[in-house]
Amino acid sequence: MRLTEIPPADFSRRSRGDEYFRSYGEFSRKAFTTVAAHGPYYNVVAAGKEVRERIARAFVNAVKMAKVAEADVFNLHLGWKLYGEAREILFIEPTRFLVEQISKYISSETIADIRP
Repeated sequence: MRLTEIPPADFSRRSRGDEYFRSYGEFSRKAFTTVAAHGPYYNVVAAGKEVRERIARAFVNAVKMAKVAEADVFNLHLGWKLYGEAREILFIEPTRFLVEQISKYISSETIADIRP
């Protein structure tokens, strides 16, 4: 398997539109068997409602752009703290649903400080 990844920063740049992602996917398919899309590095479990809403919009856009690039995998970065609180479930479930609509596979990762 030969894998390439659309880096998370590409999903955060406003200058990266449909054409960029379409070209990325087309070019990558010539050299790689699998295209992964690494979602933006936003803490999806942020405490503030307004911040979570902005993050949700950013992820919806990232999912759309990953679909344009025909990504096989979407890596959902959950953020740096998971405490099992309701706000986490409220964000993770809809995001997982969106990702499943465009990708064959989902992966997820967290950074440190995971509490039972």
